[in-house]
Amino acid sequence: MTKPVTFELSEEHAAFLAAEADHLEVTVDKVVGLLVQQRLEYDTWFRRKVEAAIESSDREKSIPHDEIVAWINELKSGLPAHKAAE
Repeated sequence: MTKPVTFELSEEHAAFLAAEADHLEVTVDKVVGLLVQQRLEYDTWFRRKVEAAIESSDREKSIPHDEIVAWINELKSGLPAHKAAE
């Protein structure tokens, strides 16, 4: 089932969608639908990964932030001066 949705786009975005639809030989509605679907699927995937990482860190020993910062600073101090500035 589909539901109509109305929203405004800039001229630039509308032109981009029209060009993409022409390239894919589908309607602009199809392109927008695919973009929304991809974004929602990505958000779902990302949230699962974050939740899994949080659960994993709760179960396992994690390294405190200040230790990581100290380790990075130690690594930086071993670099030549011109490299550390980059």
